[in-house]
Amino acid sequence: MTCNTIRPWSAWPAAMLWMLTVGMAFGPSPAFAQVGGEIRVICEPGAQILVDSKPNGTTSAETGGLIIHEVPAGQHGIKAVKVGFAPQEGQVTVSAGKEAVFTVQSFSPETGAPAQVGRIVVKSIPAECKVIIGDIGVAREKTQESLELPDVPAGKHTIVFEGAGKVLQKEISLDAGDEMRLMADFHGVVVTVERTQPGDAKAQTFSGMEFIEVPAGSFEMGKDGGDTGPPHQVSISKGFLMGKYEVTQAQWQALMGSNPSYFKGATLPVEQVSWNDCQEFIQKLNALGQGTYRLPSEAEWEYACRAGNTGEYCFGNDGSKIGEFAWHVWNCGAKTHDGGQKQPNTWGLYDMPGNVWEWCQDLYHESYTGAPAEGSAWELPGGGFRVLRGGSWYTYPQECRSAYRAYDPPDRRLNDIGFRLVRNP
Repeated sequence: MTCNTIRPWSAWPAAMLWMLTVGMAFGPSPAFAQVGGEIRVICEPGAQILVDSKPNGTTSAETGGLIIHEVPAGQHGIKAVKVGFAPQEGQVTVSAGKEAVFTVQSFSPETGAPAQVGRIVVKSIPAECKVIIGDIGVAREKTQESLELPDVPAGKHTIVFEGAGKVLQKEISLDAGDEMRLMADFHGVVVTVERTQPGDAKAQTFSGMEFIEVPAGSFEMGKDGGDTGPPHQVSISKGFLMGKYEVTQAQWQALMGSNPSYFKGATLPVEQVSWNDCQEFIQKLNALGQGTYRLPSEAEWEYACRAGNTGEYCFGNDGSKIGEFAWHVWNCGAKTHDGGQKQPNTWGLYDMPGNVWEWCQDLYHESYTGAPAEGSAWELPGGGFRVLRGGSWYTYPQECRSAYRAYDPPDRRLNDIGFRLVRNP
């Protein structure tokens, strides 16, 4: 039997510390026959255990590792494997009717291969809470503004938050290299998730919402034919901040005190909000004195969506790639989805195409003849409709093109219409 150094005491759950303190004084389980014995593997969660090269299960926090029953008497090779880390190997001798203990040392990143890990940053309201990720043995007290958990194994985890006399829970899926930021709001009884993937643009947070800086510049707006023409040059002389994601239900409810959405979910985009509703939201948000917010002009929306791309879509002309960037009628499962699950455009904005239509400030005009050339909202003269952009979960992929336009009365509420904000610098 090989007994190696275990990971630091602070990293183990209380139940495992108790087992180690008493010297692993376990009696044999009645589950195995006298012709064999059992092996108790002491190991951090998430490792696959092989006995004589045959898989026998995965270690967990509940058992402090893994118990393998009915192992034939004799000497056996043990191997603990965790993706992205160097495997741990050794020998153990099993006696009939006895329990053998094999302790695995802390895993080290595999030489020549990066560890398959991500990073989690937790914030909460109020600031003090306990954060538990049971499957990897994490139980940390959060006493400051944020708690950082580096080197969290990639994969699915259930995170439990205990604070203010309440327990919140969130299922997440962490990819290697991701940084995931969680906000546990014990007052609103909600956990919101924001993900930053490698290469994401740097976001700025205001009023609990993330914004991406859109630089000043010029572009050709529209295309030939129908209400998307004539193509014309627009110059954005001053940069602005645009919402990284569509406004969520949690953000709407925190300010408005209600949630009108058909598809319920704190981190889903708010929908069934009219243009008039959005103006009321913006008025209340601006009254907080934390900045000046508004809907984007139609020109600003298309400029930000294209992000310097001149193709049909925000990623180019290859329509077969639309599913990588947008939720549309063929891939959405007849519902909205959390922001950030598809690829962002070049400037780091998510879900500009698809998921929900987004209101713009402009009144709808049947062509761009006479449209402002400096990117401001075109409101007069005009009819009674307001502009919608981006397509939605309910639309065909071609309606997710960067120049595609739609319109509705300002009091229209549908379950595929939402919005995102612009913040003046």
